Amino acid sequence: MTRQLNLRGQALSAVPDWVADVPGLTDLRIGRTGLSTLPDWLWSLSDLEVLDLSENQLDSLSDDVRQLQRLRMLDLGHNQFTALPTGLGDLIGLCDYLYVSDNRLTDLPACIGRLGQLKYLGATHNQLTSLPEAIGE
Repeated sequence: MTRQLNLRGQALSAVPDWVADVPGLTDLRIGRTGLSTLPDWLWSLSDLEVLDLSENQLDSLSDDVRQLQRLRMLDLGHNQFTALPTGLGDLIGLCDYLYVSDNRLTDLPACIGRLGQLKYLGATHNQLTSLPEAIGE
């Protein structure tokens, strides 16, 4: 059963702490909220399958994202990321899509090549100068 929490478009200065207590949360949408930081407890939401962090003011993502092993979809688009953590490569269940378009990325980490089940990678509107060879795998 999908348990979704959609806070998209709400003006937030931080992700409310009560979100961590939602039992069985599988789909969390906190895009377009104005967030510039994420709480450390976010990475302990082990049931998450969908995480939408798009259209915020985020410029970094914790390597602890690797703890979200059930994640199928991750939307990081339209933020201010200049780099992506190597922990993304540990999300072997990430199969639907990874969207990182419209950030400030100059490269993609080679670990992206480990996402062998990924159906869609959106990385347009960045400052990419090359792609890692592993991406073809």
